[in-house]
Amino acid sequence: MMWMIGPGSMALARLAQAQTGEFPWWAWIIGVVFLVFLLFGIWMRARGKGVVKPEKDMISAANEPRSQPRPKPASTAAPNPQAEMVSPARLSAPSQGDDLKIVEGIGSRIAVILKEAGISSFVQLAAAKPDVLQKMLKAGGLHTPSDPATWPEQARLAAAGDWKALQKLQERLKGGRRVG
Repeated sequence: MMWMIGPGSMALARLAQAQTGEFPWWAWIIGVVFLVFLLFGIWMRARGKGVVKPEKDMISAANEPRSQPRPKPASTAAPNPQAEMVSPARLSAPSQGDDLKIVEGIGSRIAVILKEAGISSFVQLAAAKPDVLQKMLKAGGLHTPSDPATWPEQARLAAAGDWKALQKLQERLKGGRRVG
């Protein structure tokens, strides 16, 4: 019967007969596997692939001007939820992308056309001339006649954070055009 026991089986038999005070062999294997995974995780983290990196850290994001102000709670809301003032830093550096649809006469499709043409903030829209905007719309494939004559004026008010003046101006507009 001795011929059926190989060197591996004898090692297992010796381990089975080990004293009770010794650490079991399977615990060593689990420990080694754990260490391998731990070292692999540390290595991946050091390479930057195991961690999701936020685009901006929370402190700098809190100090940047928003593209839109936060609406006030319903109990203290003004007639215009965009009535909060924006910091003067907005004019010095254009933001990464304002919501151009705030401007009367700009819808989703026109906003996309303007962003593709390089206008993504109120400051950039305020600096654009209406005839150049009209050419951008035609180049973007918009066949519907749009009148961008008031867009720079509205964008200047939005960039300055003068939401009350913007609301008054928009009350006199229909589809971005002056009425009456």
